[in-house]
Amino acid sequence: MEAFILFWFFVLGAAIGSFLNVCIYRLPQKLSIISPPSFCPQCDRKIKPLENIPIISYIFLRGKCRGCSSKISIRYPIIEFISGTLTLFVIIDSGYTLTSAAALIFIYIGITVFFIDIDHGIIPDPIVILGVAAVLIIQLTGRHLGWVDFISGAAAGAGFLIFTALVGKFMFKKESMGGGDIKFSFMMGLFLGPQNTVVGLFASFIFAAFIGITLKIIHGDKPAGEIPFGPYLVMGSLTALFYGDIIADIYLTWVGLR
Repeated sequence: MEAFILFWFFVLGAAIGSFLNVCIYRLPQKLSIISPPSFCPQCDRKIKPLENIPIISYIFLRGKCRGCSSKISIRYPIIEFISGTLTLFVIIDSGYTLTSAAALIFIYIGITVFFIDIDHGIIPDPIVILGVAAVLIIQLTGRHLGWVDFISGAAAGAGFLIFTALVGKFMFKKESMGGGDIKFSFMMGLFLGPQNTVVGLFASFIFAAFIGITLKIIHGDKPAGEIPFGPYLVMGSLTALFYGDIIADIYLTWVGLR
């Protein structure tokens, strides 16, 4: 019975991933995420419900639109799979709790931010506003974190990136951190609390350094070798979400504070 329930949580997560695909495509273009229903961006053909089953439809359609045979990006089922898998991990780790609800909301927002920022170099304000509103509701109705951690987490997230942006502008005479990144880190702090926010931020910079150097080697100075900082923030924050306490314990033990 437990395996059956977990399977349906994966299906639910994959279905939400399908909706996230819609958000990723439409939000940067300022299109409604509700209407019209899903359609092929090449031929405008309305996608039927049986053609819109997460992951499975892509396989049966062989990655092509039934109307115009144009190729469907493999990214669609990948996002659905990631969303379903992370949903499953959260439920297994935290059960049916407010902590799980907060984690899942943050994960879905993170997935959306990751791909929009890669595609367009922006983090739309409505996504961050939705995340802040959601975590505030959870905090007010069920106390997701202690209020001190809740507020100090947001201050740590936004404050650190504001400081980084100011230092970067002073040293390089240009913008080194976008406003969307700062807003996302503020929301990140509300979800994660101060300790895991710090872990997430440092993990973000480690990811950025490692991937940035790798892409620099592959692409040189070409634009293809550049990635906005938002995706790194998402990777760092998800690392902190799942492993932040473990990483913090290892570090504090190493420096002799535990």
